[in-house]
Amino acid sequence: MWVPIVLALAAISMPPQAAPIQRHTLSLPNGGELRYAIAVPEGYDGTREVPLILALHFGWGEALPPNYGAVFLEILVEPALRELGAIIVAPNCPARSWVDDRSEAAVLALLDHVRDEYRIDPDRLVVTGFSLGGMGTWYFASRHAEMFSAAIPMASVPMIATSSEPGASVQRFVEAGSVEWPPAMLRLPTYVIHSRDDELIPIAPVEAAAAELQALGAPVELVAIDAGIGHHQTPRYVPYLARTVAWIRDVWAAR
Repeated sequence: MWVPIVLALAAISMPPQAAPIQRHTLSLPNGGELRYAIAVPEGYDGTREVPLILALHFGWGEALPPNYGAVFLEILVEPALRELGAIIVAPNCPARSWVDDRSEAAVLALLDHVRDEYRIDPDRLVVTGFSLGGMGTWYFASRHAEMFSAAIPMASVPMIATSSEPGASVQRFVEAGSVEWPPAMLRLPTYVIHSRDDELIPIAPVEAAAAELQALGAPVELVAIDAGIGHHQTPRYVPYLARTVAWIRDVWAAR
């Protein structure tokens, strides 16, 4: 009688399977196209709402291979956040940067499309990204904080909403007081991950930005990695991103 019980317990404890990654092209309202990859969790049948994760890849956009979003899903976001049972969508950057009006419009159109195609819980939408995608994460969090339940920028300097000055460019955090933090962003739970050994984007301004946000009462956490990880060692971030699963669940439970 004990064998079926053991087998049943083993089945319960088995980790979720990797979600197959699909590659698609979306026709945009302006007539252009957006390539994207999407990972739909095993067992999704549309009977219940599931979370949605927007994953913004590293690397400058326009010169990249056509399936760069899929690569980003495969090496970092899908294995790290699989336990959430979320649909994960990773567009290819349609411009040189995510911090760009064209990229912003394309990503918002993609999110609308995914929410039309799948049953998405509007209260469980997370944005994350690495390097250039991390800058995009800060940018989307600053401009669309009401859309997301959490933001997880990695290996990136904060790029913030455009200045209130006419014709001003997007603000980049440099030192205390160098950016105007949008009020809505001060309420968005944000989990920042950065390596102390990042040779391309130093951690000091990131630490200063996190400290400034915390001083303003923003729900921001910073994980500084002390493991000798360089900027281009993206797969080594998997265990650190995976640790956000419990944090994300706590954020959702508190909503």
